Amino acid sequence: GTTNLDVVDIDGAVDMASTLTVNDNTTITAADGASDNTQVLVVENLEATDGRSYGIKIKAGSTANDAPLFIQDHDAANDLMIVRGNGAVGIGLTAPLTPLQVHGENGILVTTTAEAAGGQIYFGGISGTDRSYLSRGSGDFVMWNVTSGHIKFGTDNTERMRLTASGDMLVGATSLDGNAQ
Repeated sequence: GTTNLDVVDIDGAVDMASTLTVNDNTTITAADGASDNTQVLVVENLEATDGRSYGIKIKAGSTANDAPLFIQDHDAANDLMIVRGNGAVGIGLTAPLTPLQVHGENGILVTTTAEAAGGQIYFGGISGTDRSYLSRGSGDFVMWNVTSGHIKFGTDNTERMRLTASGDMLVGATSLDGNAQ
């Protein structure tokens, strides 16, 4: 093995059958015009066995201050996506406050492979009895609580309406009494 290389030229004739170790910051640059409209780096695993093919593993970072994966546009004017060392993912921002935070002008689109089936957002898991979900399908919008709990609506940090587990709609009240509408 050769060490302390400034440039490694791999032109297809070289068989990289072993590990390439780089012990310093490394930049891959493709600014010669020949890489226009193509990828700068392609990692392809030729393992053909389903369930045994892996791509890139990044081992870096352990806190919200670390950025193991950071994607920007071509001139670094826009931050597109970041994965922080604590696992938080930011899309359109660099300091996500929750495990997934999306910042943009067009909202979030949730679809399924069968467009008519709509999409689902699950809370508490995708199966089992302790979960809830929002979904769309066959023209209906569904807000579903699988458990026997209520569905609550609020404004100004106060509960204003409740759909009880038994199907009663309470407006301006949290229990069935003389004030419930």
